[in-house]
Amino acid sequence: MSEPRPTDTAGDEDFSPAPARPFDLGYSHRERKDGSLEVLREGRQVALLRGNRAQQLRQVLNTGSFEQGQQAMDRVAGGSLPG
Repeated sequence: MSEPRPTDTAGDEDFSPAPARPFDLGYSHRERKDGSLEVLREGRQVALLRGNRAQQLRQVLNTGSFEQGQQAMDRVAGGSLPG
């Protein structure tokens, strides 16, 4: 029989980056106090939406899947996806 492994795992941390989501295009968003919506890609602003366009994107982000949100932000930012 083999000996049981010690329970102390200090130093065994895995510092590799977390796996990306399957459809992560690197977009995120931030809502401003005035209600406008900033679309960011890898931390840099790529679009600023106000009014009706901001509300439409907010609706997709709040009710759709992660992938749908990434696609919607890609479209408003003039990204690489067709659509």
